[in-house]
Amino acid sequence: TVLSVGNGQTAFTADVTGLQTLNATYLSPPLLTQTHADWGWHVTPPPAGVEPLRFTEAEISARNHSARYPVLQPKLAAETAWLRANPHRLSLLRLFLRRTDPRLPPIAPSDLRSPRQTLHLWNGTLTSSFELDGAPVSVVTAVHPSLDALATRVCSAVVRSRRLGLGLAFPNGSEAFQGGLEWGKADRHASTLVTAGGGATAARSSSAASTQRRTTSTSLWAAGAAPTSPPAACRT
Repeated sequence: TVLSVGNGQTAFTADVTGLQTLNATYLSPPLLTQTHADWGWHVTPPPAGVEPLRFTEAEISARNHSARYPVLQPKLAAETAWLRANPHRLSLLRLFLRRTDPRLPPIAPSDLRSPRQTLHLWNGTLTSSFELDGAPVSVVTAVHPSLDALATRVCSAVVRSRRLGLGLAFPNGSEAFQGGLEWGKADRHASTLVTAGGGATAARSSSAASTQRRTTSTSLWAAGAAPTSPPAACRT
């Protein structure tokens, strides 16, 4: 199953790891691990020869009353299909756990032992625990009460030994009727690391980075920061 944390305008849906690690396992609704915001929308450019402006509403009459409705028009099937699919929700990012050794495979469900997860409705946090590669791992995930900000804390010996880290990926928008993620078609979207390391906007105790995202219709920024030393909750 999947669980979500959010604030009414931003939502992050996680798998049993507390993040979006097992993405390949959740490929069909309603089990989709995505990150959405009220403002996150995407439009796919119309294919060659498809002109959405040609579509007009049809006049429907019934009971001495006429009104115009956007009904299917066989001669404009391509335009109708495009208008039904656009605009669509844009999943903003994927945040996941990853093994840092490139020779090792991505984390799979069979790699997890004794998983346990609790969604705390009172404070809006999601706590997850499991064993991975012989070490216990605990993850806390939350969304800021009023900002488009996601926070996570991962505690484990495999983190301290730098064998486990976080990965960040950005999908393109998908026209799938019930949502979806499109990872191909690199010519339609790009990510640029703009700043890295500390800076005027980063606290001295953390490292920060900003990424600019561009798709065919949407441009956004993603900023992240991480402590340079383990949080107090991870030192016990």
